[in-house]
Amino acid sequence: MTDEVKDEIVEEVKKEESSVSPIEKAEDVLAKISKQNEIMEANLIRAEKLQAKQMISGKANAGQVEKVDENKGAKSLLAGTGYESMFN
Repeated sequence: MTDEVKDEIVEEVKKEESSVSPIEKAEDVLAKISKQNEIMEANLIRAEKLQAKQMISGKANAGQVEKVDENKGAKSLLAGTGYESMFN
């Protein structure tokens, strides 16, 4: 390829790039964002329904690890079970 041909190709590419106006680019971006928002809304609705179903069925917190603060101590962890008096 000669330098002239390379320059012509570069100019054509620049023309193609500049032929898309900023407004058209913004409209494309807006369309993409709107589509993503619709998908996120659908996912949020599905998650809310799933969480409600789990809460109603009593499985909302089943199998989840409870984070325990080491400073609480065994007495506070066993409070209300009848075994708290073992640690007095």
